[in-house]
Amino acid sequence: YKLSQVNGNYCIGHAEVLLSRKIIALKDVIGNLVWGGRQLWPMSRRIMVLMAVMALIGSVLPACLAIVTRYLINTVSDITNGGTQEIGRVVYPVLLTLLVITLQSICTAVSTYLSQLFKENNNLKISCLILEHSAKLNLAFFEDTKKQDILEHVRQNGISHFSLGFISVLNFSSDLIKLVSLSAILVVIEPLVALIIIPLFFPYLVFKVRLTRNRYTIHHNQVLKKRWVQYITGLLTTPEKVAEIKLLNIAGYFIEKF
Repeated sequence: YKLSQVNGNYCIGHAEVLLSRKIIALKDVIGNLVWGGRQLWPMSRRIMVLMAVMALIGSVLPACLAIVTRYLINTVSDITNGGTQEIGRVVYPVLLTLLVITLQSICTAVSTYLSQLFKENNNLKISCLILEHSAKLNLAFFEDTKKQDILEHVRQNGISHFSLGFISVLNFSSDLIKLVSLSAILVVIEPLVALIIIPLFFPYLVFKVRLTRNRYTIHHNQVLKKRWVQYITGLLTTPEKVAEIKLLNIAGYFIEKF
């Protein structure tokens, strides 16, 4: 689903168009992410900036760890080949390695905390916006069969999609920086190995894209079935409705439909 802002009011818009497609076009995805970011920015601009900084630091640390590890290995190799016992030369690269590992742990912990804080802060505010707009909608909107899938998406933890969208963009950007930085280091260290390994990234990327699109298609196609399952289960398990079902003796009908 997507919330759109029209004349200062938040309403459920573009959702019918998006849900009618099995695969959302890349242009729509980018547009939705940009729009969602604009809605989140006034709510949590400080947290978003901190999350972006931590994502940037976390994306650079693997390359730093690779560099200091290579430095440590080269130092140990020089000492071993030289036949000397200069153990003091190893202390500095070991400390650098431990420092980078410690920074990685701290960065991961801080990022996890900021993500949780970001979700809780935005989910509450977005929930209020949805409830305020829901109170303004006519009864016909909720009774329209074409709108049921949209409402089901909103009920299925749709509020968290805003926060998860921004977090997913950060994770994707961080992974991309890691890939580029580590590839650059590999090219400098072992150019021949890099020529063999780097082209393998592209088939993996294609596989991940197809897997994501298939997951979206499966999830989209299951919305109507899930809604019917919840409806029939509610009829046969809710105390207020079970009495009528037993009185009319129609439980078998719904079980057959189930």
